[in-house]
Amino acid sequence: GLDRALGMDKPDLVVGLLYSFPLRNRTAKAQITKTDLQINQLKKQVDDLTLNLASVLTNLYIQIRELEKVLKLNQEQIESAKRKTEEELKLYNQGRGDLTFVIQSRDNEQNAKLTYAVNALTYHKLIIEYKALMDQLYR
Repeated sequence: GLDRALGMDKPDLVVGLLYSFPLRNRTAKAQITKTDLQINQLKKQVDDLTLNLASVLTNLYIQIRELEKVLKLNQEQIESAKRKTEEELKLYNQGRGDLTFVIQSRDNEQNAKLTYAVNALTYHKLIIEYKALMDQLYR
C-alpha cells in the first residue's frame, strides 16, 4: 500500500551521534599530577641533601673540636720542649751537659712547632669548610 507508494518500505534515515570528549582537561590533569610528583621528588631530594649536609656538618664539628684539643696539647708540647732546651743549654753552659743534648732538644722543639703548624693548618681548613657548608645549608 500506501507505505510503498510513499517509499516508506526503505526509509533512508541516518542517525548521527556526536560524542565529544574533552581531552585537554584530562591532559591538563595528567600534567598537573606529573608536576606534583616531580615537585614531591624534588622536595625529597632537598630533604635528603639537607640531611646529608647536616651529617657532614656534624662530623666536621666533631673533627674541629677534637683538633682544638690536639692543638692545645701541641702548645703544651712546644712549651715543654722549650723548657727542656733551656735546661739542656743551661747544663751545657755550666759544663755539665753535652752539646748533642742541646741540639736534640732544639730539634724536638722545632718538630713540636712544625706539628702544631700542620695541625693548625688542618684546623683552619676544617673551619673554612664548615662555614662554607653552613652557608649552603642556610641559603
